Amino acid sequence: MTSNAKTGHKTMPNKSDKLTHRQLKAMDLMLSGLPLQEIAEQLNLSRQTLSEWKNHHPAFLAKLEQLRTQAEEELDHMLPATTSYMLGRLRKLAHDAPPAIALDAIKFYFDKFASKDETPAGASAIGLNPQDSMLLRAVEQQRQREAKEFN
Repeated sequence: MTSNAKTGHKTMPNKSDKLTHRQLKAMDLMLSGLPLQEIAEQLNLSRQTLSEWKNHHPAFLAKLEQLRTQAEEELDHMLPATTSYMLGRLRKLAHDAPPAIALDAIKFYFDKFASKDETPAGASAIGLNPQDSMLLRAVEQQRQREAKEFN
């Protein structure tokens, strides 16, 4: 029981503030990016129930936002190390792999994770040093030339 600050009366905790195991699992699946329909099927729930939780359940909304914030913070901490590792691997590919594989790997990584801005300022914002920025521009120019020759 809790005490109501305005009236001084004892009140029972709101049952809707308690989250079930299925609700917590639904949150994990939502944060992983699965569509509500797939989550509903996995948890043997209706899509409407999930929508109701997601849009109208205060405790569910609060916990989902807390988990989303935690995930974003973890990603922010992991990104610099991952970027550094990937750049090292890409440098190795750029020197050791056949050109088509090197270009595809570099293009995939930067299309997926990096800024589209190819200026040195934009490159430094994603952790590229000037040498990496020049390498990226050279690779992209070579890819464009190969695409023109292919067409």
